[in-house]
Amino acid sequence: MEKIMTLDELSEYLLVPKPTLYRLLTQKKIPAFKVGNQWRFSVELIDNWLKSQINSVKNILVVDDEAIICLNLEKIIKAEGHIPTSAQSGEEAEKLINNNNYDLIFLDLALPDISGVEILKSVKQKNPDQSVIIITGFPESELMDQALNLSPLSVIKKPFKKEQIQQLMKRIFSFSTFQT
Repeated sequence: MEKIMTLDELSEYLLVPKPTLYRLLTQKKIPAFKVGNQWRFSVELIDNWLKSQINSVKNILVVDDEAIICLNLEKIIKAEGHIPTSAQSGEEAEKLINNNNYDLIFLDLALPDISGVEILKSVKQKNPDQSVIIITGFPESELMDQALNLSPLSVIKKPFKKEQIQQLMKRIFSFSTFQT
């Protein structure tokens, strides 16, 4: 049986505010139907609509000194149809960031050579709008406090779940379509 959502459920599902959804509805940019006076949304149609909104493959950088974290994130990113690149040191990350453009960066704070905070500062100086997600096993640390002052897009605590990463990427890459 097909899953149908209310506006509140869709707002939670997409992590998008209801006023934005209302705007999309009035512009007829989102698949919906009415039952009585209430909007309803098919999960299948919404998922297909989201896929159609993501016009291109995204380049995503993963920076973490733990190989297993890089491998896990790479698998998730590839499964979502995007191109992952990994760096296991701050120095390697800085070279990649200086020579490439990334749509999203997953950044560990505790790296062996250069702190993630220093990399985040450098990234934000180069491109203040760069989407950076902090991944950390130490969310209650001084490094985290410093990083939060630099306005990362989000923070994910290790260990993370595949679904967290998928949902976050879906939200980030579909959010840009809500801005137009």
